[in-house]
Amino acid sequence: NAHLNIRTPTGTRHERIVMFLGVGRKFGGNTNEIFLVTEWMNGGNLSEFLWDQRMVAWKQRIQILIDCLEGLSYLHLLHKSVHCDLKSPNILLEKASSDDGLVRAKLGDFGLSRIFTHGKQRVRGKGTEKSCIEAVSAASWKASSKGYIGTPRWMAPELMGTTNVTISPSCDVYSFGIVMWETWFQQKPWNSFVDSSSIFDAVQKGIRPAIHLNLSVPEGYEDLMRSCWSQVPTDRPLVDVVLNTLRSVQSKYARDLIDHQKLKEDISSKLDDDERSHKSESVPDHNPWTIEMVHPSKSSDLDVVEATSPKP
Repeated sequence: NAHLNIRTPTGTRHERIVMFLGVGRKFGGNTNEIFLVTEWMNGGNLSEFLWDQRMVAWKQRIQILIDCLEGLSYLHLLHKSVHCDLKSPNILLEKASSDDGLVRAKLGDFGLSRIFTHGKQRVRGKGTEKSCIEAVSAASWKASSKGYIGTPRWMAPELMGTTNVTISPSCDVYSFGIVMWETWFQQKPWNSFVDSSSIFDAVQKGIRPAIHLNLSVPEGYEDLMRSCWSQVPTDRPLVDVVLNTLRSVQSKYARDLIDHQKLKEDISSKLDDDERSHKSESVPDHNPWTIEMVHPSKSSDLDVVEATSPKP
């Protein structure tokens, strides 16, 4: 794993991948530990940002997911690698520094990543129908690998075997679907399951984390999430389609926010107009000390009626 973890980041340079700076060896004791040096991410990780915290704005949540997909697109389409352990603890954050005030994300921890230069078999399925030719060429493949790769809560069902398993970029897409779920509900996935075997049993039967419809979600988000965690790997969309679809969800949500704000302003303006109209209507004044202005068309020779005190 140390060799793989070093090999993967040294060949990656992308703004959505944690930058690799160096490697060292710690001497002393019974073992010589190898350690990596990377850029410092001052915002912690996505699990700390989401789980059981106050509700995060959807604008922020979607931006983090798009950042994650941009890093994943680089790995799948250009670097020709698979992360194999995509999960919220491995999505690292940097605090907001730009004008929009948004926290940004990068992918980290490549200890289980795989670079396949041979032994790949081309695959086609429903998941490739909307992808561009370049994406199909780069990311529509599968290969054999040792079993049990990843973290159970985010692990694709095809990786849950104990011996030879089928690995592909679609494994990361499945994991991203689980990340979408925890980004929606801001909870640890499978938080009611106490052991890995229970999660394996549920996932292999096609069961997914529960969806509670009492929490709002941008239009199109749930459909994308469900397609990402499809049971059949070739039914999952490739990363280019996932990214483009989520950007469309983001744009639609932004337009809906603008329309909603405009509607609120229109309603507020209408209420103000109604209130002013109501105040301008002639309403009898029962204050005996008020000076009343009489409309010229209804007055006699006097324009002002003097205030009179009530009779005792």
